Amino acid sequence: MGWGDTDFRLSGEHFYNDIDRTQHLNTWLADASLVQRVGKWRFTASVTNLLNKKEYSYTLYSAVQSSTSWVKLRPREYLLSIQYQW
Repeated sequence: MGWGDTDFRLSGEHFYNDIDRTQHLNTWLADASLVQRVGKWRFTASVTNLLNKKEYSYTLYSAVQSSTSWVKLRPREYLLSIQYQW
C-alpha cells in the first residue's frame, strides 16, 4: 500500500501442521516495513516477527509416554536502513 513517496508493507505466514490424527497446530508469523523515498534517498524501517512469537512447540501423548518438540524462533527485530541511488 502506498501514499505518494511512502510505502507500507505487512506480510504474514500461516503454518498449519497435522501432528497426529487428533492433534494439529496453527502458527502465525508477521513482518512489517515502511519505506520513504526522498529524491535519490530511500529510508526504510522494518520489524520482523511482529507478533514476537518465541517458539513453536507441541507435545504428543500416548498411554505410556509423552514427547515434546520445539523450535526456538528469532526474537522480534528492528531494522533501519538508508540507501542512496547514484
